[in-house]
Amino acid sequence: MSPNIEWHVDDDSGKRVLATPPPPRWRRVTLGFALVLVLVGFGLGVIYSMLGNTPAEPMPSPVPMRTLTPMPTHTPQPAPTLPPSLTEAVVRDTRALAMHELVITSTEPQSGDTLKWYQALLDANRWAYQLYTIVDSGTLSTGGTWVDLHEYQPNGIFRHTRFYRLLGNSWVWTLPDPAYWSGERQTLSFDQSVLDFPVEILFPVEDQPLISETAARFADVRRRLCDDLDCPSSPVVTLTLIIDPQLTRHRVLEQGRWTTVTLPSPRVLGLYDSYYGGVNDPIRSIAYDSLIEPMVCAASGAAECWSSTDHGQLFVRAIAAWQRQRVKTVYQLQEFFFNSRRNPAFILPPLTGHVSIQRFYTNLLADTHLLPLPMLWSTPLSLTGESAPSNIAQVEVMATVAFIDQKYGTSALAHFLHALGSADSLPQSIESGLGLPYAEFERQWQEWLDRK
Repeated sequence: MSPNIEWHVDDDSGKRVLATPPPPRWRRVTLGFALVLVLVGFGLGVIYSMLGNTPAEPMPSPVPMRTLTPMPTHTPQPAPTLPPSLTEAVVRDTRALAMHELVITSTEPQSGDTLKWYQALLDANRWAYQLYTIVDSGTLSTGGTWVDLHEYQPNGIFRHTRFYRLLGNSWVWTLPDPAYWSGERQTLSFDQSVLDFPVEILFPVEDQPLISETAARFADVRRRLCDDLDCPSSPVVTLTLIIDPQLTRHRVLEQGRWTTVTLPSPRVLGLYDSYYGGVNDPIRSIAYDSLIEPMVCAASGAAECWSSTDHGQLFVRAIAAWQRQRVKTVYQLQEFFFNSRRNPAFILPPLTGHVSIQRFYTNLLADTHLLPLPMLWSTPLSLTGESAPSNIAQVEVMATVAFIDQKYGTSALAHFLHALGSADSLPQSIESGLGLPYAEFERQWQEWLDRK
């Protein structure tokens, strides 16, 4: 008999009745609890489904990295096998270069000037570390051999190409052999989406692996100069680079907004793998030497620069000279690659010394009768005397630039530069660029020079 069925006797009639007793209390509690769990589970399921149907926020699309190398990169090759005697010569010359004892051999008597240049180039690029890897090598129709090396230095990997020739029983490091370059040339153009300003490069095919690094250096220098000059907008400077392996020094030609730089082969000059490193990188120094004047001119807003000194252009030239001195100090640029400019020889304070800039110019102008600054606004270049370093007008203009930089700061000097292109007079450029009355500027200028 089922335990839930019981017989009951009715007291009044005496009949037996079949009855089902109520469930025990624990069973009712269990059923209620189960019902609650079902309802809770149903509610959670509804909430979960609602959350699952909520569209997730789209992930931001990755920004593609901008490459500075739109050409195929140089594929590393297995290290070439050199004759043991040539390998010994490479080791010997690497050690001699580090010890400043290297002597280059010339096989052509008429190349004396080129030999001096190349020796000076190697002296400028000397290093104290002797770790290297021979990346590539080959022989030339002239009987010479070229060796492409990576030198491991604290600033990065310095890459350059050496040229050797067997004289007697010894391998000697010689001048770059013209037979290395076949004469075939290519042209590569970088637009503003790659380098922020248009660059066109004409180069021998043998220099192709180093062209992107070369262009990147010029782009990096342009950006740094624009930061220094607080460019109000991107100055329009179009650059053309021409690689000429037979050249011993770079040349700069400016025609309005167009600047053409002709420079020796990057293989001969040598460069670091990364353009962010290497204070002694020759191409970095060449880039600064080539771009300072065009960038200063463009930042001034003047339609033409350097064609005359009318309308404040003498002050623009002085700011370029001041900027040239500054970057040479900050970036430790080498004079060997940083000396193509022969603009008016503005007298600049020495890079090292115990005399302050203020005292330097105060001493220069101590016993002179100062010319009114507004008169220098249209001073012709012929009156500043490129061969007369003591010319008063020249010293006053340079001292004015130094005073603005020292008194009001580098950013104020940049604002003064911006105002030069559109101003009609020096007082107008001072008031527009520095934001103070010209009379007050004149008073502070005289006080800076100890003129009461």
